[in-house]
Amino acid sequence: MYLKELTLRGFKSFASVTTLRFEPGITAVVGPNGSGKSNIVDALIWVMGEQGAKNLRGTSMEDVIFAGTSSRPPLGRAQVSLTIDNSDHTLDIDYTEVTISRTIFRNGGSEYAINGSQCRLLDIQELLSDTGLGQQMHVIVGQGRLDAILKADPSGHRAFIEEAAGILKHRKRKERALRKLANTETNLSRLDDLLGEIHRQLGPLGRQARISRRADAIQISVRDAQARLYAEDAQRSMSRRDTVRQELGAVRNQLAVAQRELAQVKVRIEQVEALSSESSPAIAKANQYWHEFSQTRERLNALAQLAEERSRSLAGQIVTNFGEDPGMLVKRAEELESQAAAQTKAVADARIALDKATEERADDEKKLASVRQTLTELRKTAQERDAQIARLRELIAREESAVQLATSRAKDYASQRDSLTSQRDDAQQQLDALRSEADSIADDDGAALDAARATLAECRERLNERADKQREIQSKIISLKSKADALADTLDSRNASGSLERDTDVASLGRLTDFIHVAEGWEEAVAHALDQYASAIVVPAAGNMLHALERAREDKLGKAVVLTASIAGDPATEPGTESEESSAENAGAAPQSGNALAALVTANPDAENPAQAEAVVRTVRLLLADVAAAGTADEAQQIVASGEAMRAVTKNGETFTHGVAAVGGSSISQSDLSLAARRDKALAQVKQLTAQDGGMAEQVAEAKTKRDEAARLVDQESAKRTEARLKAQQAEKSLKSATDRVASFTRQLEQLDRKITETQENCNEHQLKLDDLNRALASARQSTAEHADFDELDERERTLERELNLTREHEVAAKIAWTEASRKGESLSRQAGLLRDNAKETAERRARIEALNDRRREQAAHLQGVADDARAVAAMVEHTLHDVAAKRDELQAAASSHDEELKALRAQRNQIEPKVTDLTGREHALDVNRERLAAESGQLMQKVSDELGLTLEELVGDYGPEQPVPVLDDEGNPVPLDETEAEAGTEEGETGGEAGANGDSALFKTVPYNRQEQKKRLDKARRDLAALGKINPLATEEFEALEERNKYLNDQRNDVVKSRDDLMQLIKDLDSTMVQVFKSAFDDTAEAFEQMFATLFPGGTGRLRLENPEDMLTTGVLVEASPAGKRVKQLSLLSGGERSLTALALLFAIFTARPSPFYVMDEVEAALDDVNLTRLINAFNELRAHAQLIIITHQQRTMSIADALYGVTMRADGVTAVVSQKLER
Repeated sequence: MYLKELTLRGFKSFASVTTLRFEPGITAVVGPNGSGKSNIVDALIWVMGEQGAKNLRGTSMEDVIFAGTSSRPPLGRAQVSLTIDNSDHTLDIDYTEVTISRTIFRNGGSEYAINGSQCRLLDIQELLSDTGLGQQMHVIVGQGRLDAILKADPSGHRAFIEEAAGILKHRKRKERALRKLANTETNLSRLDDLLGEIHRQLGPLGRQARISRRADAIQISVRDAQARLYAEDAQRSMSRRDTVRQELGAVRNQLAVAQRELAQVKVRIEQVEALSSESSPAIAKANQYWHEFSQTRERLNALAQLAEERSRSLAGQIVTNFGEDPGMLVKRAEELESQAAAQTKAVADARIALDKATEERADDEKKLASVRQTLTELRKTAQERDAQIARLRELIAREESAVQLATSRAKDYASQRDSLTSQRDDAQQQLDALRSEADSIADDDGAALDAARATLAECRERLNERADKQREIQSKIISLKSKADALADTLDSRNASGSLERDTDVASLGRLTDFIHVAEGWEEAVAHALDQYASAIVVPAAGNMLHALERAREDKLGKAVVLTASIAGDPATEPGTESEESSAENAGAAPQSGNALAALVTANPDAENPAQAEAVVRTVRLLLADVAAAGTADEAQQIVASGEAMRAVTKNGETFTHGVAAVGGSSISQSDLSLAARRDKALAQVKQLTAQDGGMAEQVAEAKTKRDEAARLVDQESAKRTEARLKAQQAEKSLKSATDRVASFTRQLEQLDRKITETQENCNEHQLKLDDLNRALASARQSTAEHADFDELDERERTLERELNLTREHEVAAKIAWTEASRKGESLSRQAGLLRDNAKETAERRARIEALNDRRREQAAHLQGVADDARAVAAMVEHTLHDVAAKRDELQAAASSHDEELKALRAQRNQIEPKVTDLTGREHALDVNRERLAAESGQLMQKVSDELGLTLEELVGDYGPEQPVPVLDDEGNPVPLDETEAEAGTEEGETGGEAGANGDSALFKTVPYNRQEQKKRLDKARRDLAALGKINPLATEEFEALEERNKYLNDQRNDVVKSRDDLMQLIKDLDSTMVQVFKSAFDDTAEAFEQMFATLFPGGTGRLRLENPEDMLTTGVLVEASPAGKRVKQLSLLSGGERSLTALALLFAIFTARPSPFYVMDEVEAALDDVNLTRLINAFNELRAHAQLIIITHQQRTMSIADALYGVTMRADGVTAVVSQKLER
């Protein structure tokens, strides 16, 4: 790893884009003072994350942006990019080149980037920390850094070693862990506070919750008692309503009968009267008069009642309260106006006082201004005289400097001209050499690189093809394995004989499917032919088979199907047995060998014991001895029909027996033999594909090897091509640079000639000005200036200032008094105006009320007169009505022959009318009573609905007097019956008693309903509820929620405590790691320091020791140095050169103990003599073997060991320019 390229844009004096390319080895940067060499070091420090402006020789970060010159405006941003060669992957990033960029803007914004991607400052610091580059930047030794190292305390020396050892990242992790630990402690404290607060709340809230639960239990008793009382009231109300309805119906029937009779009588009376009227017109006329006078009397009585009612209403509307008295309001307003007038006088007095104070303040200000003006004029005169002399001296000094500067410039220009002339000649020679070198460079236009890339593409394509084939084979293997595993799982799940297989006496060898192999496609046929034996268990001998059957029978394991692997001794094979005879009888039914199904069954080649597999096959073939295999159903039918075999099976599993029976169709699930065959086939394919996969892996490896070789060839050709291109570009740039240098030297010579002439003219001009200024200064010194004593005026000024402060205070007090008096006067006037407005409104309102009262009295009197007149007229009409009735009776008695009948009818009417009236009254009373009862029932229904949420039917059905009352405990729950009481209640329920009719009453204690007891119960519950006081109905829920939150916070606290313990363990581990790393780095650095000090100070001794060895985590590092012949150890007692060399010895020891990829040094040899410089150069030569060195120097001997030189100069426009030269060693 080494620094490859540094690009500066607008950074300090590098206004233009400047790129410096570095190579491994030593690069020297040279140039005159002030040309901007150290700005290169500042740029390196800044781009690697420096945040301190002082370390960049500035006061703020804005100082790094080009500030502009007389000919160039300032820039708005500065940007530095550093490219690092990371071919050895020292940096933990997957790039061979890493470019770090940093940009700052004048508005304060900044950006960081790694390889063009935006990032954070922390990302850059962490990336560089593993290389020993950290906050102290010990690898960059800038101006004053050596002195800073010497002045550093022991902790500062430790910081250098820690940074080189890479402890910075551990320390940052510890700092982050400590911040997290502080936050954790804060969170823990907050959790403790919350838990304490919750614990304080839990006690009172728990008591409230208990009271709430007790209140809920009491509410249950209140509700139950209230419901039972309401239920009884509802029953009574419904009973009374039914009674009233019945009685009202009877009365209405009687009333209807009586009204019909009365109507009939009245009709008859009218008929008889009509006959009488027809017989006597005078009687008819009298009746007409009587009816008209009756109607008039009724109207007059109604008019009188209406007039009296309206008169009383108007009399009640007469207003007697007229409100406040307007006179009193006016009197109060007059009092306030008199107070306002007095306050107005006070305001005028306050205004006069304020004006007087203002005049006094203005007079004092004028006096003070006059004194100050006099003092200013006097001081200005004295200052002008002194300034004139100072300006003359300054001009004289400036002109003297100008004369000296012109003289020295003329000499410098002459020497520069000689130097430039020789440099131009050298540049011309270099230009000629570069032209001949550029002509000799050849290029093949990248043909070899294109061929290598084509070969690489072909190898990659071949590798991809083989890899795709390998992935395809592996995918098939995985699929087939999954298929085989699924089939095996299916076979295992179908196994219901687990108990028999685990029995040691049965000695199961496995299942039938593990021992046989069926020809492909005939699995279902063999399974149907074997039927239940297809899933049989295989045992070694007949005894095991018998034991299995006995075990299945005794343990009720269901159906057991068992086969023996040995047919020796089998009854079916012994001569003379019944089975042999049966086989002999059916010998004619055995299938021919060409289509025997048994021939399709063979031993499983994968069986663990081939002998047992063969034995099992013989057993299976014995079971299939009478079964033939047929291609189609017709063929199978022909085989069994012809007697070739007793049974025939097709490939699809259709079974034909004796030619008279057949079994076929489709099956939901496949047989075990079919599944086993599919499993075995899949496993066989897996073996084949696995073999193919092994061969394909070798092909892929071979293709990868060829691909890697082609890639290496491409890299080699690309490197060659790049190197050739770079050489061509470098040659072209060098040629152009040399041409520019020759032209530049030529222009500079011309400019120097002009400057020499201008300098001589300026020198003569400044000499003439200098003579004139010297004469003017002598004249100014001879003149006398008036001298004034300023003490008296100063004392007068201070006196006037004190008087002015007093008058200002008086003015402020007077202004406040005037403002207060004005506000009070305005308030009094405003209140008086409001009172007068109120008095006016009150008087107007009283007048309106009195007028309205007068109108109402007149209307009431008028209405009363109308009532009196109406009653008088009604009395006159009544008298006339009596006269008409008497006259009518006389005429009727004398003139009609129907009097007797009419008298009888009238007598009957007079008897019926009281009865109708009585019945009507009874009907009305009953109707009113019914409505009253309905209203009471409605109120009761509304009350029940509001308080209990029930209808009357539900209330009476659930809480009626016939329902037993449950006994409740303190929690409001029914009390269950004892066992004996529960049994008794159950027996009563079985006998059909009332107690058994209700399931709840049969399980809980109950008592009969008693209204007085329920009233007492209700009153007691209400008293208990009132005794509880104020109840929080949400206390229970809040208590439960608070308990849940308490539990949650306790869990959170446990988690936080665990996190704290983890952080403390992490900090402990980091401390241990830092101690180990620092101890190792310190030991190596101390050893290297002794060697390096002995090299730089032959015969001297130097060592590093720990300030506090007992505390390796914080101990500082002490530096002791004793040059040859001296007994001092303190660095402060050494000379300047010795101090610088000691600091370099410490730095080089750190560099040796913990090497870094590069080091930058800025004029570190400035204080060294020739001998010490030789020793330092030897140290540089040792460092260059393993690190890159960038050295800023003025020493020619240091330049001589450099591999490349960069010349830095300051142009006339204030911008730094750079030239480079690579040296051949």
